[in-house]
Amino acid sequence: MRVSFQKCPIGHCPVLGLHRTGASKHARKAGAEGALPRQSKGICPVEGEQVLRSASSERSNNMSTRIKPLRAGDSSDARVNEILAGVESGGWWADPAMFGTIAHRPEALKTIVPVFESFFANGLVAPHIYELMRLKTGQINDCAYCMAVRTQGVKDTVQTKEHAMLEHQPEPSDVLDEREAVAIQLAERMALDPHTVDTRFWAKLTGVFTSDEVVELVFAASIFNWGNKFNITMQMDAEPDTEYLTAGLTYREVELTK
Repeated sequence: MRVSFQKCPIGHCPVLGLHRTGASKHARKAGAEGALPRQSKGICPVEGEQVLRSASSERSNNMSTRIKPLRAGDSSDARVNEILAGVESGGWWADPAMFGTIAHRPEALKTIVPVFESFFANGLVAPHIYELMRLKTGQINDCAYCMAVRTQGVKDTVQTKEHAMLEHQPEPSDVLDEREAVAIQLAERMALDPHTVDTRFWAKLTGVFTSDEVVELVFAASIFNWGNKFNITMQMDAEPDTEYLTAGLTYREVELTK
């Protein structure tokens, strides 16, 4: 598949590590340093432009969520309505699209919400770290909805760290501490190819987090990847009456070839 590069408006896109020349700084290091696979196509967080795209087999689709999300009061299940009302009043992402779509199957929604709560609300690791991992996973998988919405309880904490999170395998810095950086590295590796969670990285991970925390981190990253796949397939779009004002999110469509 032939790939064309577009100029990033800031010269170096923090999503893909692409320069105006179209060369990837990571590609130049491939092999010699055991670089990770090239990151998937993404959206530049500065201009909102797709900075890497196929010239021949992709097209964009801009439309509302493929299956209309339920809203509070639409379900015959009282617990489902309670969950959706909580989201609509500012809980979780303050947007009911994802949970409202899952709500078409009430038992699925009532099962998945406690799963998110198990690490976001009752986890061993600080919840803002999970939000950084969620955003990193959305970036790698190119999930428009996942990158648009923010978990309300930690969005202020995460806001100043987002640019650093977008970097390829970010290292600890004055913006990200060691636990934040290593958790983001894990999320990136799992989203790109879990086989890149090799022995060397595993030693780094377990040197920063306890065994119980590692299980929770890997579990959470797996759930985020599931959410990305669900939202992309459903072409999830924020509801027009929410704070995001992003109704009409665009998703790439790629032709399946032999």
